[in-house]
Amino acid sequence: MKKLLVTPINKLNFKSPIIAPCKKEAGCPFLQPKTDFSPSFLGQLYFSQVQSIKALKRETENFPQDIEYRKQLLINAGKNPNEYYKLRSIIGAGEMKSIMREFDGHEEFYSAGINDENIKNRTIRANPHIHTIASDGFSSVQEILDKAADYADKAAQNSNFKKEPFFLAITDHDTTESTKEAIKIIFDNPLEYKNLRLALGSEITTFDNVAEDILQVPACTHVLVYGIDPNEKSFDGFINNTKQKKRLIASKMIEEANDTYKKSFNREIDLFSKEEADNFYNPIKKGILGIYVGVENYIKIKTVLNEIVLKNPTLLEKMEQNNLPLQTDELIDRIREFYYQIDHNNKIHKPIETICEYLSPKLGIETAEIEKIIKTTPKSDQFKAFKSNIKNDLEQYKRTFTPKYNYMPTMEDVFNAVKGQDSTIMGIAHPLEFTKTLKEAERLEKYKFLIDLYMQFKDSCKEKAVFSEVYYQSYPDKLKALKENFETQKLLNLLSKELNLFRTGSADSHRGNIFKRFL
Repeated sequence: MKKLLVTPINKLNFKSPIIAPCKKEAGCPFLQPKTDFSPSFLGQLYFSQVQSIKALKRETENFPQDIEYRKQLLINAGKNPNEYYKLRSIIGAGEMKSIMREFDGHEEFYSAGINDENIKNRTIRANPHIHTIASDGFSSVQEILDKAADYADKAAQNSNFKKEPFFLAITDHDTTESTKEAIKIIFDNPLEYKNLRLALGSEITTFDNVAEDILQVPACTHVLVYGIDPNEKSFDGFINNTKQKKRLIASKMIEEANDTYKKSFNREIDLFSKEEADNFYNPIKKGILGIYVGVENYIKIKTVLNEIVLKNPTLLEKMEQNNLPLQTDELIDRIREFYYQIDHNNKIHKPIETICEYLSPKLGIETAEIEKIIKTTPKSDQFKAFKSNIKNDLEQYKRTFTPKYNYMPTMEDVFNAVKGQDSTIMGIAHPLEFTKTLKEAERLEKYKFLIDLYMQFKDSCKEKAVFSEVYYQSYPDKLKALKENFETQKLLNLLSKELNLFRTGSADSHRGNIFKRFL
């Protein structure tokens, strides 16, 4: 006898669209004093669920290659692959390419629109680049999936959107914890997300020798990988090994800094610690993003606090009056707490800027005035020696054309890590972002850089190089002008056509809004 695919009444999820509680005045039995659990009612409920599950199974047949992807996801997650239809909302390369093909040429499908008009009228159909608390986002996987599913359910009311009401990709930096969690959430509640199309992905930080004659240093690039199996042994090993390399470099840099500090100031006790650096910048602790700048800034901040701020009579007096800590360890911890309240990502901020922004509201002094005090405070010979020596000591950890410590992957390294996964596709994230080190006046050089970037991407990632974020929505103001320039658009469109890349876009969301980068 075939097993009936129904949920026991004590395990029903009452958030499901199939059995969501209706308003009391409409006579919803779940909200009445005497709930009707009659055989007739339960039979209708079970039948409704069975029919919905069957519909999910039928939909998966439109892209047979994606069925195999879902089965593999379940095998590696320790679940029954025969229940692949429960992952209907998680899509593989087949359906992703179909969506990208349909959306190509339609920037409005990736845009919130002027005054959010595309959100209000449900024109926006995709945000395949979103971050969770697993990397540097604010929201949990559950929160993001629920918001996206709610929007997808509403969009599905438009008969034109039945195929893909909303396309989302979870793409945390250099990690896959969130995608592992997404598999479990969707498997346990498949009907909750029946209208959502989700790509499991990651945004990998890479360094490549792009346009060497222009940049003179390797370019920090970001590659988006969709359709990953986060539990597949080879890729999971690549992710974990890369994290471990970055953590090791962070430890080496801090050890080097302590040696230089003790020699410069003739001290016996370490000033810096890996644990404190981890707490100060989450990316250091998690081993994600570029590691060098975060560690360097932590070292600079603590040195300035210890050797300048806490030795300046004016600042010391004000800090004492306002009950601020006068010990470096406690002060840097307060600064971390301050930034965490306004920036849960613990993003990297410039050292002097970080200190001034923290002290200004506490002391009632303008940030510019505090900055002036810090910069004009007499520097000891020891401080000058340390500043000079530490710069030279840390240089060896920078990513160069011939790095001493090779701890950051290239685009080709990422391709090699996923080439065994048939459902993965790759794309260039926010391509214009990597031109920001070039001066605005050097537009021709920016274009030369972009051409080389695209060519290297296609050459490195081969058949998996499928898309680029031509319609990226969240550039800073300086890059927005470059994006809107007709010649830039013409170049990116031409490169996409010549290299057979779909033009996609995203909000690159980091906070609670699934349609925008910030709130």
